[in-house]
Amino acid sequence: MALVLANAVSILGVLFLGPKGTQPFDLLTAVPAAIRANQLGWGVLSLVISHGLSFYWNYIKNGEYQRASLNALMGQPYGRVVVLHLTVLFGGWVVMLLGSPLFALVLLVVLKTAADWRAHQAERRKFAPA
Repeated sequence: MALVLANAVSILGVLFLGPKGTQPFDLLTAVPAAIRANQLGWGVLSLVISHGLSFYWNYIKNGEYQRASLNALMGQPYGRVVVLHLTVLFGGWVVMLLGSPLFALVLLVVLKTAADWRAHQAERRKFAPA
């Protein structure tokens, strides 16, 4: 519950206490500008395509929406959020000990990809037709 409250406070802070200027904080201009400035276009596009295809293929076409309960769907992300927080904490220690983020970054990419693949496969089995 504390994690949900902390995230809610963070989101509300960004939305209502965000950057001030001549215009209010506008996500429709700020987000694309940040994506361009940090050269994240291909990464964002690949994520949108990957998740869009997975949503269509698994949830819509294969009928997972008929078998998935709201409680199951709402509870799914929390295990991954805990792993994410632990990874950030322990990864920070590894970076400090080694003095370079390169090893930690490579390890994070490999472990995250493997964990996502495993979670995706488990999710498909969980909502597979009986």
